[in-house]
Parts: sequence; structure tokens; C-alpha cells
Amino acid sequence: MGWLHKALRACAIAAGLAMIGLTAQANDAVVGLWLTKDGESRVKLERCGEVICGTIVWLKKAQNDDGSPIVDSNNDDKALRTRPIVGLQIMSGFRATEPRVWGDGEIYNPEDGRTYEPTLTLLNDEQLELEACILFFCQSQVWQRLE
Repeated sequence: MGWLHKALRACAIAAGLAMIGLTAQANDAVVGLWLTKDGESRVKLERCGEVICGTIVWLKKAQNDDGSPIVDSNNDDKALRTRPIVGLQIMSGFRATEPRVWGDGEIYNPEDGRTYEPTLTLLNDEQLELEACILFFCQSQVWQRLE
């Protein structure tokens, strides 16, 4: 193997490692505790390997009148309808697709039992916009950073 080939190979490896570092740094920008648009829940976004995932960690109304936890009663899968909403991972697979933008992931909405594929955009250090489209109809909401 000639010196030029070795140098090119070393450059390619260095570039690959730099890209991994940039992706990790980009993902860290969105990591934190977020208050959903209606103030009804808090979602903790964190790194799950190379992607971002999110878990509901607090609900304004976490219990029924009888003291039992609010559960995932709208899930299409009947076997999952008894799992508590608090502690439920609702977001998975998000990757930085451009600066301050994450995509390629899914979010599960326990209110309607459906899964969506939104784009997450960090508007500033304190606001995260989620936008999902079905055909040509798009909806967005803005979450506020708590931590």
C-alpha cells in the first residue's frame, strides 16, 4: 500500500470520526426536560445510543379519581392498554438531519393511540417545535425547556 493510499485512508477515517462527534454534539442540544404545549406533561429527551428518544416523566393528572395511574387506554394493541403513561417512552429514533433539526424518528401520542413522524426543530435554547404532516395537512406545537 503506497503512502498516498495510506494518507487518504487516514483522512477518511478522521472525517468519519469527526462526523460521529458532530452528530453526538448535535443530539446533545435537544437533550433535556421539556414541557409539552398544553402544560399537561413533561417529556425527558435523552440520547439512546446514537439517536434521541423521549419518555413521559410527569403528567398534570397522573392518577384517576380512585388513585390508579392513567394508562395507555387508546392504544390499538389491547395488550398495551394497561401500561401507565408516566414512564412511557413515546419518542424514538430521532437523528440530527441538519443543524438544530432532528428527523427520522417517531412519536407515539397516547391521547389518540397513533404514531407520527414529526420533525423536531430547536427554535432557540428554550423552545422545541414538533411538526408532523399527514398528506398535505401539517400541525405543529412548541414545547418549552425546563432543564
